Amino acid sequence: MKKITILFLTFVFLFAISCKRDKNDDQPKQKTLAEIIVGGWELTKMDVSAKATLLGQQVDIIGTGSGFKGVATFKANPQEVSSTAGATVALKVVLGGVELPIDTMDFENVFDLHKYTVLSNDKVRLISPEQDTINMDVKAFTESTIDMEFVEDIEDEDTGQVVKTTFKVSVRKK
Repeated sequence: MKKITILFLTFVFLFAISCKRDKNDDQPKQKTLAEIIVGGWELTKMDVSAKATLLGQQVDIIGTGSGFKGVATFKANPQEVSSTAGATVALKVVLGGVELPIDTMDFENVFDLHKYTVLSNDKVRLISPEQDTINMDVKAFTESTIDMEFVEDIEDEDTGQVVKTTFKVSVRKK
């Protein structure tokens, strides 16, 4: 009886060890954002949203990107971006449920000459040549796509009003 119990316990122990080894070895490691960001990326989405005051009323401003072109290339050493990426964003104001097209914004050479630092798998910091900083929240990423969001204060040229504007940007590895 002792031999059967020892044999059984030995079998259970060896089975548990082999299962644990299988679990650890079969899991592919996901690369970090710092490992995948180097290289060329093309815009696939650029949406804009903001709240502003227009004629004394709060309005929503919504922008949808189109006409994506070019590539933003993240270099490893030095950590900087060279870019020919661009898009056109069609803006509309939503006032009382009514959508009114107001303008288009053309973005060219997006993030060109910016330096960058990957702070974590969910945050990238960009620094412009003028030393302005943009902290981008990475919402999701794979080896071939990155979805990001950042907020920037933009001054309205006509009213001087500073509008907190949210950009949602998606890119695909070129």
